[in-house]
Amino acid sequence: MVGEPLPDVARSEATVMAFWLIRTLNETGWPREKGIFRRKKVVPTAMVERQVSFLFRPAIAIGMAMPEKAIGVVLDMFRNTNWQDTSFEELLHKLDPDARFTEKSVKPWVAMNGVRTVLPNEEMEWNSLADINEVISTSFGSLVIWGFLHPETARLHDEVTSLATLAADLIRAFEDELRPLPEIPSTVAIEPFIAARLAEQSISAIDKMYSDTAVG
Repeated sequence: MVGEPLPDVARSEATVMAFWLIRTLNETGWPREKGIFRRKKVVPTAMVERQVSFLFRPAIAIGMAMPEKAIGVVLDMFRNTNWQDTSFEELLHKLDPDARFTEKSVKPWVAMNGVRTVLPNEEMEWNSLADINEVISTSFGSLVIWGFLHPETARLHDEVTSLATLAADLIRAFEDELRPLPEIPSTVAIEPFIAARLAEQSISAIDKMYSDTAVG
């Protein structure tokens, strides 16, 4: 990996979105040092905006195509929650941003990201990415939830379905390089909608296994 890796302290707390953003910026050679007397590490603001907007699409793909990992992403965001006392399914519906998308009649990742004018040559100090981490991670999580709750609608967007493989690769990288996503507690797995989505994934895996066997 080129660029600036995550500090050790940040590695244990980094969200999936923060990890993806930093990783993709690193892979394109950012941050870079600038200045003479007071050198600082910077990244173009427009580059950050583009990467955030792009990474919101595989977030939907996680929810749509990888129910188990989608649940893991949400569990990771709410690590200190006692799922014996809290309904995971109720939390998802509470955080579901679907009404926001319907009202605006725009694509989900556009509605979530918004539109902001970026000045030419505008730059951000690398350390300031921490200031936007909570905002972009919350939006990312909302899109994972939306894809999980509305998979059929999500599949209508080619811009999402085409990124399912990338989403799987990025989740694999997060788990390989940072930490595994949390295991699903039994109290979460037995909730009706959750159980149904996990069953869909199991059926899909079985279908793929038989398909691969037939091809072989």
